[in-house]
Parts: sequence; C-alpha cells; structure tokens
Amino acid sequence: MEYKNALRIFNKFKETTDLMSYSFIPSINFGFDIYLKKHREYILKKYCQDNKAVYLIGLSNNKINKKLFNLSGLMGVVLFGKWTDKKGRIYTDVSVLISNITDKIALVLAKYYNQQTIIKVSHNRVIELTV
Repeated sequence: MEYKNALRIFNKFKETTDLMSYSFIPSINFGFDIYLKKHREYILKKYCQDNKAVYLIGLSNNKINKKLFNLSGLMGVVLFGKWTDKKGRIYTDVSVLISNITDKIALVLAKYYNQQTIIKVSHNRVIELTV
C-alpha cells in the first residue's frame, strides 16, 4: 500500500473512531485498542504464529512520515498509532506489529528507535516491556 493512500485511510478512521488510544492497520482498514479483549483476540488470531507473541513497537516518536512507513512494512505489519499519556498529551506515530521474534530482539529494536516501552501480546495477555 502506498503511503498517501494509507494516510488518507488513517485520517478517515481518526475522524470516526471513539477509541482514545489505538493502533491502525491501513492495509486492512482496521483500528484496534490492544487492551480490549475482542481486539486483542482478533490480532492474535490473525498475526500470532505458532502461539508465539506479537510485539507492537513504535518507530517514530510522535511523527508520521513516508520513510518510516516504508521501513516498517519491511519489518512487519505497518501501524499508525495514537495514544494519550497520563497528562492527557496526545501522540501519533508509525509502529510495526511483528511476530516470530524474541523479547530480546524486540527490545533491541525498541532501543534502536528510542522507545521507552513496547507492547507484547501473547496468549491473550498484554505486557508492557520497558527498554
């Protein structure tokens, strides 16, 4: 999927969703909150290989751009995301959903992209891993 089309689909989703924090997969036009059980179950069923974990790893630190969008597509499933911190500040970024890696590799990627935490989803559990 081309960046411009993905961004257009994402912006349309942003205008219509009630979710406060979410990840969005432009290739299938699906937004989800990984902390909601029905969303988590869908992601695990669709993307979790051999009952291993999937990881959501931010790449951009509050920016969306074509370079990171294209890079994330080489690593896994491209995500646009929005989240709100405890002080109510809103962040938007490019993330990637990756399966078939270990915690160690996920943390190395997160450190490389200057992330403080990543999300690991396995067996219907959500764990935040600190880098």
